[in-house]
Amino acid sequence: MKNTTINQLKLKIALPILFCLGFTQSSNAQFMLGAGGSYGDDIQQFAPNIRVYFFPNHKICLGPEFAYFPKIKEGALERELVEYGFSGHYIFKLSESIGFYPLLGINYAIETEKELDIHEEKTSLGLNLGAGFHLEYGRYFPFAEYKYVASDLAQSVFSIGVLFNLSKKEKKENNQ
Repeated sequence: MKNTTINQLKLKIALPILFCLGFTQSSNAQFMLGAGGSYGDDIQQFAPNIRVYFFPNHKICLGPEFAYFPKIKEGALERELVEYGFSGHYIFKLSESIGFYPLLGINYAIETEKELDIHEEKTSLGLNLGAGFHLEYGRYFPFAEYKYVASDLAQSVFSIGVLFNLSKKEKKENNQ
């Protein structure tokens, strides 16, 4: 039983990573790979998250995200949550190294609850709405963001992490 759960978790993590890595090989745009931590206020749990973004230009950023809120026990109840998302950002440069972005995207969440012998799984498709900041330090981009997931499994999610630019650094033109 434990091996099945571990294999399911590996699959939940591996599929988005493989999708993201395959996607990054198919274009000449700028790409960033990121990792961080999130806190969901409804599930009241911390989660690791990964994300891959591509930039068709210097203002627009698009990409998939994945977060896994591990099992927590509340008395006899066990809950876990997996979130898949795809978000877009429009970046406003506040200075040479600071960017602000509103975000908009879609979210697919799977919440599993188990109490005694009763096992229930809820799925929900929703909308991501939020905003964030990032700092540019060479190829590293630390970020902090807030998003509200509007769905049947609604919650506010606070995230911090670091993005790493996988693409070669472009030389800035004089007019940028």
